[in-house]
Amino acid sequence: MSYKPLLTQIAARDKSPVRNYQDLFIGSRSPASLIWYELIISFLQSFPGALGIFLRSKAYPRLLKSCGRNILFGRNVTLRVTRRITLGSHILIDDNAVLDAKGDSDSSFIRCGDEAEISRNAILACKGAGSIALGNFVSIGRNALLSARAPLRIGDNCSIGPYACILASGHDWSDPETPILIQDRDVGEIVIGNNVWIGAHATVLDGVTIGDNSVIGVGAVVTHDIPPYRIAAGAPARVVRIRETSPSK
Repeated sequence: MSYKPLLTQIAARDKSPVRNYQDLFIGSRSPASLIWYELIISFLQSFPGALGIFLRSKAYPRLLKSCGRNILFGRNVTLRVTRRITLGSHILIDDNAVLDAKGDSDSSFIRCGDEAEISRNAILACKGAGSIALGNFVSIGRNALLSARAPLRIGDNCSIGPYACILASGHDWSDPETPILIQDRDVGEIVIGNNVWIGAHATVLDGVTIGDNSVIGVGAVVTHDIPPYRIAAGAPARVVRIRETSPSK
């Protein structure tokens, strides 16, 4: 019986709490990286007002793998394994958002294009071999959850509504005698095309592709592929309408 990899890592007898912290939060065992991360986060994470936003916009990019211009970080933004996070230009990351790129050191990352908004309390989290890639002009609504144990890709000009869940993760529950949490997982990637709107409280499960220019209704549960130019609703989601390619048609 094998336990969840994260719990196994934390419980390893040959690792100190400091080593665990460095691996899970920083992604580097360099003392300099630890000191730099602690100084920036400790002093600036909750710093209030316009001055706090200004200071974070100057200091936080120094923690990241790469970063464009004009990035605004709200208060209490959580950044984990920052050397696997890449941000474009003109991005707002609002209060209490989480960008957590821990996972496999060879494949996990968070990458965001230009002109994006990650709203208050939104969570982007990688585990295992998961990764999250956002295109340009993407909006992630407040309290949305993007969880990736496999690749999760979102195209350009997409809007993810508040409280939506996009889950490139899951559980095998085929063996009733084995705890579900420790059964093997076969997780498929999620691909969301360009110009897609996913409504509030909608859920997209692993292995799903949503085609370009589609709309997913409020509260829908997407369990299978949605072709381009479709409107889908319900639980499980079904196509209820085809979007016209132009007003003249």
